[in-house]
Amino acid sequence: MQNIYDSAKKLYYDVIDERNFYQHRNLIITGSNAIGKTQLIKDTLKKSLSEAPTAFYYIDPKNRIMKSGNNNAPAKKLSEMSTSEILEHRLLDGVFTVLDEFTQQNLGCAVAYDELSHNVEKYDAMYQEFFDISVGEDTIPNDILPLKIVLVNGKTRLENISNSEASKMRILMEVDYAVNSGVKAIIIDEFDAYFSEESILDFMNKLSEHYPHTRFIYVIHTLSVLVNIEDTDIAVISDIDYEDVREKVVNFFDADNIEEIGQIEKIRNMMVNMQRKDETWWEECVAMIVDGKQLNGEQVQRIRAAERSKLKPREKILYDFIVRNIEKNEGLFTRKI
Repeated sequence: MQNIYDSAKKLYYDVIDERNFYQHRNLIITGSNAIGKTQLIKDTLKKSLSEAPTAFYYIDPKNRIMKSGNNNAPAKKLSEMSTSEILEHRLLDGVFTVLDEFTQQNLGCAVAYDELSHNVEKYDAMYQEFFDISVGEDTIPNDILPLKIVLVNGKTRLENISNSEASKMRILMEVDYAVNSGVKAIIIDEFDAYFSEESILDFMNKLSEHYPHTRFIYVIHTLSVLVNIEDTDIAVISDIDYEDVREKVVNFFDADNIEEIGQIEKIRNMMVNMQRKDETWWEECVAMIVDGKQLNGEQVQRIRAAERSKLKPREKILYDFIVRNIEKNEGLFTRKI
């Protein structure tokens, strides 16, 4: 257990010295809004910028757009920028989590569009492998010269794709750029924005598989990821009422051992997307198992009568955890029904 100030130093030195955060090389940071996640990230990145400016790369919640209505050509191509130059700009007050820019003269959406349009074959192969998304070039008539456009999946213009597709494509573009630039760790803020639960896990697993020598630090809110992710550590920022946000408490856990995380209901209360009543019931059962308590007869009867196929996605995850624990330790369950 550490405060945010000390945890930022820990994150930095764990990456620089190639140590595990707790048991693993990758990390999820979670906690409620305005609790200190932003401060933890910013302190870590500022320390990197001053001591090892090429060690970390940062993708903030605004860096999700592939193309906007602004058609101004970027002053620089992505390949001409350094990761430290981008990090320095993104940490500026008024830019950090507010603007989508690489540098002051380079809008994120414009650079991303230029990067993609000049390397269509490269990104077509990359996006198909990761997401089964194809990109290609086409032209449309114009009064002077035909206008070159980028089509996604052979039919949709780049500027008209969904937020989910744009986020995936933009994040992967920047990750690939940062990895090839030699960074040690990439922080992706609000990673689960626009993504379904299934696609979050799939994306995280593919990033680890394709870039095994790069460390990833994700900021997320989605409860099911905490329960379902493997080979990743979790940093939970507790909602303790300290006047200085840097004094908020941070606990590190191993996602492979849900018992270490403690009461799942307490973690749920830190999340932005509060669960529905039925989902909460399943979480309360999990919390009892985590604490080594016995379930009562009514709970056991409902669990045994449940049809997994009819449960909601999050309920299935919690149900599976309970069933696994039945097999491991029958003593957790009351025999009397």
